[in-house]
Amino acid sequence: MKNNEEDKMGMKLKNIGILIVLIFALGLVQGASARDLIVVAAKSTQDASKDWLGFLESKEIPVKLVTPDAFSDYKEELYIVVIGSLDESKEIAEIAKEALSADEYASVSQSNEGKMFYKPQAWNVGQKVILFLGPDQEAVIKARKSTSDDWFEMLKDWFDIQDTQGFHVY
Repeated sequence: MKNNEEDKMGMKLKNIGILIVLIFALGLVQGASARDLIVVAAKSTQDASKDWLGFLESKEIPVKLVTPDAFSDYKEELYIVVIGSLDESKEIAEIAKEALSADEYASVSQSNEGKMFYKPQAWNVGQKVILFLGPDQEAVIKARKSTSDDWFEMLKDWFDIQDTQGFHVY
C-alpha cells in the first residue's frame, strides 16, 4: 500500500517538474518579456533609426527589434511600434492593413506624407500599438519626428519614465 502511495507522489512530483521546465522553455521561445517594446522594422529602417533606437535605450526602455517577417511571433505582445514605408517590405504593408481601418490605410498609402497611428488592442486585449508609416523612409522618419511629443508621452506612461527634461526630437 505504501509503495503505491509513494509511486503516486513520485509521479506527481515528476509531472510538476516537467510542467516547470515547459513553462520556462516557453518563456525562452517567445524571446520578449512582457515589458519589452517590440519595434518592428525592416533592416534598412532599423539602420536609418539608430539615433531613435539609441534614444529609447537611453531612457531605459527595453527594445526588442523584430523584422517584419518575424512579426507573427510577437503580434500579441503588449507594447509594439511598427515603423516603415509601405513599399519597403510587403510585410510592413500587410501589418498596416491588419492594424488600420481601410480608410486609415488608404490615407497613408495614397499620401506623400508619413503618419503616426495609435491602435490600442490591434491584435490583443490591453495591447498598445504605434505605427509610423509612409510612402518612403524619409516620410516615415518625418512623421516620427513631428509626433515626438505624442509618442514620447505614451512611452513615458507605458514604461513609467519620470523624465521631465526636454529631449532632442527623434
